[in-house]
Parts: sequence; structure tokens; C-alpha cells
Amino acid sequence: MASCPPSKTPSSKLRKKNEGLLSLQGQQGLGKTSTLYAILQTIQTPHLNIVTLEQPIEYRMNGVKQTEIQDDGKLSFEAGVRSLLRQDPDIILIGETRDTETAKWCSVPP
Repeated sequence: MASCPPSKTPSSKLRKKNEGLLSLQGQQGLGKTSTLYAILQTIQTPHLNIVTLEQPIEYRMNGVKQTEIQDDGKLSFEAGVRSLLRQDPDIILIGETRDTETAKWCSVPP
């Protein structure tokens, strides 16, 4: 596997951005979640408020506020996104976009 020089990695470009949306799509088992967590690890600092919304939480990460959607229906993705936005996050990781409302939240132009 080839590697990129440190200055050319996607995470080095992401660190320079003040805003934006990163969306990974693909079939199950292709490494989307692993890729997102690898990126979070490289850009994480104590000053960033990073929050996640997942079902299930696949990786535990210190310094990240992780919320898991439960199958019992007590917390939906839509309600979870609304809750996360109240926490004044710098970065939000949403594990899946399962409903129209969550998709709208993820695609609202600035």
C-alpha cells in the first residue's frame, strides 16, 4: 500500500478548513467508519468539541462525546442530531443517514 507524504494526507488538508462537510458512502465493510475515526484521531485536539451519533458505537475514543442510538426507539437519529447541535460542536460524526430529516441536517448549505 502506498502512503502519502504528511503534508499531502487528507487530514492535513482538513485541519486547515474552518467548515465543511465530509461524506463517505459505500457498501458495508469497506472501512467508512474506520476512515472517519482515523481522520478524527489526526485532527483531534483538546480544544475541539467532537461529538458522534452512531448505531452502534464501533470505536471508543477518548475526548470525544459519543452517543449511541438505541433500538428501543427512545432516541432517533433526528432527535440525536438536534441534541448534538445544542452542544455547540466543532465536529459532528453521524454514523449513518437513515432518514430524510437527518439527510436534510447533513446537507444544509452554510
